[in-house]
Order: sequence, then C-alpha cells, then structure tokens
Amino acid sequence: MKYSQSFLAALFSLLLLSGCVKAQDAKTAGSKLLYSVVKELSDDRYKGRKSGTPGNEAAANYLAKVFKEVGLQPAVGQSFLVPFEKQGMKLYNVCGIIKGKTDAIYAIGAHFDHIGFDQNGPDTVYNGADDNASGVAAMIGIAAYFKQHPPEKTILIMAFNAEEQGLWGSEALVAQPEMQALLQKMQVMFNMEMVGTVAASGRNSMFLTGDDQSNLYDLLQANAKDGLKIVSDPYLSQGLFFRSDNVGFYRKGIVAHSFSTCDMENTNHYHQKNDELGIIDFANLDQMVQSFSATIAAMMRQPGLQFKNK
Repeated sequence: MKYSQSFLAALFSLLLLSGCVKAQDAKTAGSKLLYSVVKELSDDRYKGRKSGTPGNEAAANYLAKVFKEVGLQPAVGQSFLVPFEKQGMKLYNVCGIIKGKTDAIYAIGAHFDHIGFDQNGPDTVYNGADDNASGVAAMIGIAAYFKQHPPEKTILIMAFNAEEQGLWGSEALVAQPEMQALLQKMQVMFNMEMVGTVAASGRNSMFLTGDDQSNLYDLLQANAKDGLKIVSDPYLSQGLFFRSDNVGFYRKGIVAHSFSTCDMENTNHYHQKNDELGIIDFANLDQMVQSFSATIAAMMRQPGLQFKNK
C-alpha cells in the first residue's frame, strides 16, 4: 500500500508529538524550572552524583547557582555551600533562606546525592532522576513559589549531601554550631524524597512517612489546597520515617517528615539505571508543588497553629 507524502508527514508529526508528551508537559510555564533542575542533575556529566566525587561537588555548585537565581540568600555565612567533613572527604550541603514576616522557620529539604556509576553494560550511570533530583526540583519549586508569594514565616531551603551513605549531610547540618540558632526557630521540616512519579493514591497526591510520629498529617489534611491529597504512610512497617533526612531534625525535637510518591511495592527504578528523565511526570510534579506550596502558605497564616511530636 502506498501513502501520500502529506499522510506520512502527518504521521511522523504525530509520532514525534506522542514521544514528547512528557517533555511538552515540562515546558509549560509552571514547570520549566522543575524540568531544568531534574534534567541537569540527572545528566551523565554528573556521573551519578555520588558523595566524594567531582560530579557530586559539581552538583552542589550547580545548586548554589540555582539558589541564587531563584532569589535565595545564604542561610549561614556568605555562601550557599555549607561544608562538612566525613571519612576524610570534604563535602557540601547547600542551604538558602527566604526571610518571612517573622523569624519562625518552615524548612524544606531534599538530598541531592545519588549512588554513582559502574562499568557494567552500555549504560554505566545511575542518574537518579526520581531519587532524588525530583525532590530537589520540588524543593526549589516551593522556594520559587514563596519568592512570588512572600511568606508569613521564614523559609529555609536545605539540599542535603550523602543521604545514600547514611544521612551524613543532614546529620552534619543539625550538629553544626552555626545552624543552632536556625534550628531553635524551626517549627516544621518537610523533606521531599522521590516525588517524580504518580503515587498509588493518584495524581496531585503524596504520602507522609511516619504519620504516627506527630500531628502534621492532621494539620495538612485540615489545610490542603487546590485538590492536594496527603495520605497516611502506607509503608509504616518499613520504618521509612527513620530512613531519610527528616530524622535528624526529629531527634532535635522538630516536627519533621518525608513526603514521597514512590510506590514501594511496584516501583522498578529505585537504585536502578532506568531512573532517568523520561520516568518523571512533570505535569503531576508541577501540580503537587503548586498545591503543596499553597497548603504550606495556608498553614503559616493559621493563628495558633501548633506542631507537636507524639
């Protein structure tokens, strides 16, 4: 059967369009920043961002640049880069701040490191697009929201290093003397961990780890905006609450939880080489960032809101 040139051209255009749906989703006005951050951090140039490697340090420097472009100020000292040492390595967390109408702090965190690369197969790099470039992008997206919508409370933005090695970066940060004044003012900490796919509970939805540890789940339910759905921890028996960067803040007496969309029972990309840009649903990510930011803003405006560890 022969086809006209016009038919073939139309078919080719359709195939191109269908193959680029996620990329087009990412080019909408609300998600360009999210797309650029995930795309950059998951690029092969960073060699999987393993702590102690040149790729990891390059990722820290890239984030410092993005923090400045978004309009953050350094949280401590004169630099966004907050150094610490572990096992003979000099590593960097990346921290910025948005001053609010009060000094009380709402903190947003996400780890930016991943597990590196190997020499097995044609694809050698563990790019970590979902784990955790997506969480870093969400964190930066929340920061951008509050630059456009001046917050009631001060916003502290923290990109943690060496989570994969055993929560080194967040543990170092909560122990650093220059952070103590900020920790004393911190009311709550939201840690973004693998939020690039659609949750088992549906679109514009995340689960909160360890909902039995504080009253944060109830407060989020009461203040949820724009269709945001926060669900209780479906993997409570796995102890995810104690396995991510929120736990160091919890041990300081701060209400701190991780938020994720990862379907732990069915995911096939966790610490695998297929964790690449193409698995990220940017339309859903953007919707969650906007609705979660609006929810956080509503909580800030609620008089007498009390966060309590149980």
